[in-house]
Amino acid sequence: MGAHELGLLGMLGRMCGEAVTGCQARRPAMPDSVVVGTHRTFRRVVNQVRRAAAGSQTVLLHGEPGTGKQLLGGYLHARSARALAPLVVVDCRAPAPVLEEELFGRAAMAGAPPLLSALARADGGTLLLSGIDGLPWDLSEKLARAIHRRSAPLPGGGEASSDLRVVATCRPQAPGGPAKAPLEPELAAALEGEEIAVCPLRERKSDLPLLFDFYAGQAARLLGASLPRLSPEARELMQAYGWPGNVREMRLCAERLAQLRPGEEVLVQHLPREIAGVPAVEGETLADQVARLERDAIAQALRRARGKKI
Repeated sequence: MGAHELGLLGMLGRMCGEAVTGCQARRPAMPDSVVVGTHRTFRRVVNQVRRAAAGSQTVLLHGEPGTGKQLLGGYLHARSARALAPLVVVDCRAPAPVLEEELFGRAAMAGAPPLLSALARADGGTLLLSGIDGLPWDLSEKLARAIHRRSAPLPGGGEASSDLRVVATCRPQAPGGPAKAPLEPELAAALEGEEIAVCPLRERKSDLPLLFDFYAGQAARLLGASLPRLSPEARELMQAYGWPGNVREMRLCAERLAQLRPGEEVLVQHLPREIAGVPAVEGETLADQVARLERDAIAQALRRARGKKI
């Protein structure tokens, strides 16, 4: 689960965190306005999610990192008949020992109470498995059996029936391969249902102005400032950029600019170097760039909080 999901889901009732190492149950109220975009490809995805929300089948959302898969999973839950029941989010990329405890629970330990399994905590609601393709295969088999049996392990031993809906997210396969990453066969069978492909940002660039205003507006409101304005040159460069980090990268960029230029015009020199066309630092990966944007945004906010000009 990425920083993008942390930002948007976190601002919508703190439904789940960015780096969830366990599960969190919430009763969310998610308005349609959080699903930002009017491009026909994206609206097709949103309509698929809405139709799926009306049913009860398992749903697998697959797409590149940062495209908002987990947000759409939460949106699906919020529009479903299970919306008033728990939404339990599990990050399947967590360390295996932690993940096993979160999925299947544990008995009481010295100094620690028993932990109810995610399968039990999601009873009546939705179990959102984020990054299901990162689940170790031994846990995949165990989870598949529990889903097939509709059962939840109990901390003291034994099982209880669990009425839950499963929504999962996964990344795509390598370019030229299948649309989604491969899953352990038994788990793939347990998750058989509706699949929804979430489009990358580069395929819906007409949504860039809406996304920028949405995220910059949220950041500006937190700062008590006005929305920054993109100069024509800055807007053109943002439209030309490929956005490999997808909506997550756009959010970080918009938040940084809202802190850097509150109520002012954003010029080319204010853009991140990769968008402005400045050569990247040698050896800097996309993850490094995203981390740098996050550090810059935090530093800008701290400087503003101290009353210093940026």
